[in-house]
Amino acid sequence: MSINNAKNLEIVEACPTEMRTIAHETILCLMGLKDGINHLKFFTYGSDDNGGQVEGIRPKSPFTFYVQVKYPKSQCGNDLEVFSARTKDAVYWYSSKQAFAAVYCCECNDEARKHLKSITAPTHCEFRILSNVRLGRKNIKISNQPKILTHYEIVSRIGSIDWLPHRSFSEIGDYAMSLDELAVPPTLFKAAKSIWMRGNSNFDYVIGSIIGLTGAILAQDFRVAVHKGSTTHVSPNIWVMNVGHPSAGKTPVMLAALKSASSCIFQRDESRERKEEMAEQVIRQQIKSSLMKAASNSDDEENPCLSIDEVELQCKARLAKIMPKRRNNRGIHISTDTTLAALYKLMQLGRPIAYVADEGGAFFKGMEKPDASSSALRGIFLNSESGNGHLNISRANQDDKVIEKAVVSVLAGIQPDVLEPFISAAQSGNGNDGLLNRFQWMVLPVTTHDIPSIKGGFSELQIITCNQFFDSLAKWRPNLLSSGSGDHLQIHFSSSARKAYENWLIHLQNERRKYDPKHLMHSQLGKYEALACKLGLIFQVFLNYDVDHDTFTPIKFISAEAFDYVEQTIDYLKSHAMTIFGVDGVAKQEKSKLLFERLKKKDVTKMLSVSEMAQCNWKGFSGRGDEAKEALLEALHYLEKCGLVRPKFKDGKKVWQINPKAVW
Repeated sequence: MSINNAKNLEIVEACPTEMRTIAHETILCLMGLKDGINHLKFFTYGSDDNGGQVEGIRPKSPFTFYVQVKYPKSQCGNDLEVFSARTKDAVYWYSSKQAFAAVYCCECNDEARKHLKSITAPTHCEFRILSNVRLGRKNIKISNQPKILTHYEIVSRIGSIDWLPHRSFSEIGDYAMSLDELAVPPTLFKAAKSIWMRGNSNFDYVIGSIIGLTGAILAQDFRVAVHKGSTTHVSPNIWVMNVGHPSAGKTPVMLAALKSASSCIFQRDESRERKEEMAEQVIRQQIKSSLMKAASNSDDEENPCLSIDEVELQCKARLAKIMPKRRNNRGIHISTDTTLAALYKLMQLGRPIAYVADEGGAFFKGMEKPDASSSALRGIFLNSESGNGHLNISRANQDDKVIEKAVVSVLAGIQPDVLEPFISAAQSGNGNDGLLNRFQWMVLPVTTHDIPSIKGGFSELQIITCNQFFDSLAKWRPNLLSSGSGDHLQIHFSSSARKAYENWLIHLQNERRKYDPKHLMHSQLGKYEALACKLGLIFQVFLNYDVDHDTFTPIKFISAEAFDYVEQTIDYLKSHAMTIFGVDGVAKQEKSKLLFERLKKKDVTKMLSVSEMAQCNWKGFSGRGDEAKEALLEALHYLEKCGLVRPKFKDGKKVWQINPKAVW
């Protein structure tokens, strides 16, 4: 064994169990540590030279295997340490009498494996694909950063001149699940179908828009928590982001949902609001006149001055007689204006606000300007998602105002290339204040439904349409004493739902540990603890909807049935979050696409080093120090996984070659 193996093994052992891959476990087995192995299975390999049995290991997954590459010692010298440094990314290396061998872990589908078998290996090495490897080899050096490579990366590592059929960007890092019909309550599914049948084909967007609006509407009456004794409750509103390329249907779906929910939208009486502002000005002027009179007639005992409070009360009483009556309607505010003044004014009316961002990029950019107004606006959105925020509004020549339990929801549509810079900035630490993670319902359009698959066709869906559900929601008075600015009904989980939640939370926390605390997925999974409460209430409302009478039965608690839907839905949302900003998510895809387009405009026969690319100062790949090089390397490694580029050594330096078959 190499002298450094003890230290390397410590690093591998320190990797949390839930984060270990087949590459980690292969090393542990080779070193004789077989406890807690999940990705491998053992078998008897055969007999050694002394007649004893030799154990072997093979991957449990049919898509994972080993690749062994042997080089004659005459070409590599006689130092295993030097050989391992030259053949990077192998899981382990070993030496025999005449050769050194590097063993890699590879993962790909059957078709890609056939392509890998067909490559022409260089004449100076022996290349073999292995389904299993032996245990107990001597003269081994192990890696302290074991990796699983794609078949494209394997071809690069052995120096083959062949180019395999390249992969499209959408085929890598695409974890997004389709939305199963059984993952949401039947009433919600039918209501969404009624919108979908009118030509809005992206069902992921339809469900998300309905849930976003329903949560915002319920926020005027409800707060929800897991335990009955909890002192903190969250608002049921959920921020929604529909991610998709142009013409994906983001805007039509949101508009259709808004139209269906029109009966739940608060109709502002702007005429009365203006008259109230004028009345306040009159009262201030009257108080000012009274003060001036008191100052100039301080000795007038026959006409004593009223106190300021008495003047204010008298004015209010007189003006109340001529002011128009208030409209007695409920509902949420819908706004597309996020200027600070407009948002303050809406929040003071004491109702939940749903901000609709047709162009999500403008929403983010509006809060990134280097001025105090943008910073304050960002603070309002950050503090108003949970429904527990406490905001102070300070204005010139007016009393400060306090807004408690303000609720602001966001329904946004955004293109992947527009979203990418904000994800990259958050991942690098700039702007990673949780604003992106406030969007807990973040989906791509992947769910498809065929009309013939709906039993009974559209006529059966007339039982419940989206309009019918929202109309009933607008008439519902779950608590006659509650309103957007008053008391809220506090809803908790039932004992069985609470037990299911606690078991689910353990699994969620284990998943969260797989990510670095600075990674967006770590923050996103942390937000799902509150999301489970929000979705639990929303799903319970759908379960309690009586279609025949257009009414809602009282909600006493979140049931185990509702939480079962929650678990399935969060699995769906988690898969979309991984696709959008996971390890190989949309942000990395979009940045890599940008680099590939830049490289294609160069002479494709010319191979460039990272330093030469950095000198081009391309947009998205510029910065001080090593920032540009790091961004370029990350994108290049991603492109290599797709088979679009590969590294080569030319004149002693590492250069990158573009796949000529991918240029069209």
